[in-house]
Amino acid sequence: MREYIGYTHISQGVESFGPAVSEALSGYANSGYDIDVHYSQSTEPRGRIMFSALITAWTQT
Repeated sequence: MREYIGYTHISQGVESFGPAVSEALSGYANSGYDIDVHYSQSTEPRGRIMFSALITAWTQT
């Protein structure tokens, strides 16, 4: 059975999204947790593209 540890939500523009997600993933992975990642993309009315990621951490019990 899996035990829920926590989550991180990141929502940023293209220029800073990749490094922020990489840092969060590394933190969970280096701690030995299993992770689920869900991505989404949206476009603001003025045309700016935004990316979001929900990273959930789990451990086996």
